[in-house]
Order: sequence, then structure tokens, then C-alpha cells
Amino acid sequence: MNILAVGCHPDDLEIGCYGTLAKYVQMGHQVSVCHVANGNLGHVEILQDELAKIRFAEAEEAASIIGARHFSINANDLYVTADDDALVNRLAKVIRETRPDVIITHAETDYMNDHVQACQALMRASFCASLPHWDLQAQEPPVDVGPVFHMDTVSGLNFTPTEYVDITDTIEIKLKALACHRSQIDWMRDHDHIDFLDFVRCCSKVRGFQCGAQYAEGFRPSLNYLRMRAAFALARIPVRPVAARVFSSATKGMRPWESAVCGFPKALSLNQNCSPARWCGARWRSPRWPYKRQWSSLPAAHR
Repeated sequence: MNILAVGCHPDDLEIGCYGTLAKYVQMGHQVSVCHVANGNLGHVEILQDELAKIRFAEAEEAASIIGARHFSINANDLYVTADDDALVNRLAKVIRETRPDVIITHAETDYMNDHVQACQALMRASFCASLPHWDLQAQEPPVDVGPVFHMDTVSGLNFTPTEYVDITDTIEIKLKALACHRSQIDWMRDHDHIDFLDFVRCCSKVRGFQCGAQYAEGFRPSLNYLRMRAAFALARIPVRPVAARVFSSATKGMRPWESAVCGFPKALSLNQNCSPARWCGARWRSPRWPYKRQWSSLPAAHR
């Protein structure tokens, strides 16, 4: 299965979903990461051109730690907009090249406008990439409009996950990748007055506490036409410990979310003791604290 994660700045994906991406890679799937902005304004001393080069190298190093492909759209900070056709076209080309079965990006209500615009540009680009006549010069064929999941906001404010992924076994990989962004450790210390790595560890621990894991990452499916259909197909997979996939003629040739309805994929369980009767996704939610979301439909991973 192919997974594409699109963040605005270098380090945004490391904060929001690198634990999940590392699990995908460990399960044998192809992961690609793409940042839209070059992060050229994220330092109190280093000037823009030099910083953009530094941050690209940091993102490359972080991606190599989890074994992901790395792409950059290279827009300047504060100039990311979903109305920029050139930016959307470059992003659509990345989507056609990586051919994702699942896309992860920012929340629509993130705290920074650049993040919101990157999310909206991704939604535009993924639809453009599905149109046969969008780019007659393109070498890659169109892709299907697949499910999009929104990752947690920084510090989790204004974001209530409907999906959790247990990253207890990948939290150190996540933090190791984040530590590659040395310029941002300085920036967060000098600008936001926080210990960046400790901050991200604590946020992951809070999400883990909400779902019964030591560390977790939170997500929500995009509830839009076509994407909603695909996302809820993933969300209807019954929980059961499928150790290996068994393909039949009924699922041959299906897209991952279509075969998921047949109950074959193995999901990343947040709690190995969860009841087989539980269903994942937005269809089930505990009304009481603490939350007992036991697993996530997000990595409905194929073997």
C-alpha cells in the first residue's frame, strides 16, 4: 500500500504523524512525505535562503530515518495558498507519482493559516490528479480520489480525534526524526520558549492516555464527497487479529478500501486485548471519560 503524508513545513509531519508513518514502513508499505513550504522564516538568526537549504536537508535526514521518500514543493513561508495554481499543480504531480492509497495532512482548523492552506491545496491537488485531462503532458496516469485523514494539531487544541494509532513502539523513532530538525529545536526554544522534543513527547502521551496506550497519535477522516465514502469503508473494518491476508477472487483487483469492506486487512491495534466485536472509525465513540477508542481504521494496512 502507498501512503502519502503532506505537511506544510519541514517538521510538521514529524510532530503530527511520524509515529504512524514509521509503523507503516515497518509493515512493509511505501511511505512518501512532502512538505509544501520551505520553512525559510523559522529562525531568529539564520536568513531565509540559507535556512531553506538547512531545513530541506533536515527533512531529508528525518525521512531517511523511517525509510520514506521525501518531496518538497518549496513555497516560501506565509505564501502558501490553495489559490496558487502552480503550487497545486506541483502537488498534484507528486500525488500522481506516489499514487497514494491513503493521504494524511493537516486539520482544516489548524492554528496557522499556512497549515490550513496546505490542507486545502492538498484537497484541490488530489482531485486534479484524478482528472484524465487535467494535464495532457503528464507522464503518470490519473489516480483515484482516495481517503484523506487529518492529523492532530500542534498541542492538540481545537482537534478531537476519532481515530488513534498506538505509537508506543515507534515513539523513539518519531523523536529521533524530529531531532533532525536542529534549527527548529533552537527556534522553538527562542521563539516559543519550549523544549520541542519534550513538548511532542508529552502531547503523544496525552493522546495515548485518551485511548489506553502509552503513546498515540490522533486523526480524523475527511468527511467530504468521495473521500467520506472511502474513509468510512475503511472505518467499517471489524476488529479482529488477522495475521495474514487471504485474497480471493472477490477482492482481486480491488482498491484497498474496497477490499477492506470484505474484512481482510489487518489494522494497527491500539490495544491487543480489544474486543473483536468493536468497530472502528467515527461510527463508535465512548460517551464517557476515559475514552476507550481501542484501535484505528487509519492504517488499514495490506500485507
